[in-house]
This record gives sequence, structure tokens and C-alpha cells, in this order.
Amino acid sequence: MESKKRKSAEICLKLEIIEDFNNKATPTELPRKYGLAALTISTIVKNQEATKKASESMRDIKKAKRLREPEYKELKKYLDISTSKQIDVLDAIYKLKTAWDSVAPSTISACFRKGGFKKSSNLDIIESIDNNQLDVDKIVNFDKYAFRHCDDLVVSGETYSNDLVSLEQGEQTEEAEPSLTIETETEFISKEKAIAGLNTAREYFMNSKED
Repeated sequence: MESKKRKSAEICLKLEIIEDFNNKATPTELPRKYGLAALTISTIVKNQEATKKASESMRDIKKAKRLREPEYKELKKYLDISTSKQIDVLDAIYKLKTAWDSVAPSTISACFRKGGFKKSSNLDIIESIDNNQLDVDKIVNFDKYAFRHCDDLVVSGETYSNDLVSLEQGEQTEEAEPSLTIETETEFISKEKAIAGLNTAREYFMNSKED
């Protein structure tokens, strides 16, 4: 630390000598004013460009230290053992969502390209679909049903256990009427109402998470 202070003091002294020299100070005034030999004064004046660069470098270092000081303070604050930060599941979900939203689509595409996934053309897929299409006209043929009367066709249906018991006991004389089921219409809510309901539920759980 003392060597750095001495070096800084030496550079400041050299800059002051160079400034006096550029202000037209006489060669005899500078040695007498600073108590240095004339040869030393001449060497300082000769190397004034190097002295100025060294001064600018030290100034940049001090500026960088001043800029890093707040970061160090924040780092020390979070590294302090007495400072504890509690994160619950909801905060973790929000932080994960924020981190995922910050990922650009170009970054995801670059990752897939880096992994060796290449974008294939859709033409091959379309051709394979066209080749796999079945000839429906050859499979389905309605000619054998064209000249038949509806009464000539055999109609069959499923027989349930209750019907079998009734037939066995001779109780069923005619076909039972099918039971009627009343369908109730489901009321569909709009998108705005659904989002409002979700927001209400989210606020409720956020406010009651400490209960």
C-alpha cells in the first residue's frame, strides 16, 4: 500500500513539474523549486508522455474500483450468514416463469441446431401421406345393397339380462319402450369470465398462503 501511495505521489510530482515546464518555467527555477537535480528535471520532461499515460491508467483503475464498490456491498450483504432469504413454492414458480420468459425463441432454435436437429422439409411427409391413402371406392361397395328393400334386411339388436329373464318367464309380450333421457344443456362461459375466475382464485390462494 505504501509503495502505491509513493508511486502515486511521484506521478503527481512529475505531472506538476511537466505543467510548470509547459508554462514556460525557466530551467533554473524548476530544480530550485522542487529540490531536484537539473538532470532529473530534464528526464521527467523528456518522458512526459509516458508519465501522462501512467496517470490515466491509475485514474481508470480508481474509477473501476468505485464502480465495483456497490456490487461488492450487495455481494457481502447476500453472503452474510445473518441475512436469510425465504423463498416459498409460489415465489419459486414466479422466478421460474420469469427465467423462462426471458429465453428468446432464437436461443431455443440455436440449441436445437447445436444438438444436431435439422429442419426437415414437409414435402417428404406430404408424399408419404399421399402414398398411404386408401382407395375407399374399392373397399366400400354399395352395389349389393342397391336393389334391396328395407323390409328384406335383417334387423338385430342387443339383448340384455332383464330381457332374457322376461323371455324365459314368458312375461314380455311386446318390445319394451326405450327409456327417455333428458339432456341438460351445459352453459359455456366466455373466455373473459374464465380468466376473471382464475385471477380471483389466484388472489385468494396468494392471500391465504400463510394460514
